[in-house]
Amino acid sequence: MVVSRASQPTLQLRDRGYSAVTIALAVSLIAVAVSLIAVTVSLIAVAVPLIAVAVSVRVAVTIAVSVRVVVTIAVMKMSLLLLLW
Repeated sequence: MVVSRASQPTLQLRDRGYSAVTIALAVSLIAVAVSLIAVTVSLIAVAVPLIAVAVSVRVAVTIAVSVRVVVTIAVMKMSLLLLLW
């Protein structure tokens, strides 16, 4: 075990910068990341209109079902009132 003391300076390594392999790997990883981002943006561009259509259809279906339920209740209520009258 080596213990650093004031009389024993720590080993200083000279900074040699980035190696060519490290730079090549970083550039290729950045290229892959940019491609994935482009694909993601394209998918989002397709998904947004689809979501808008889905929401519109769901709202239309909800309104149609609600109107049908309200009309059915009103007809049943009128029928009941006519029977009781």
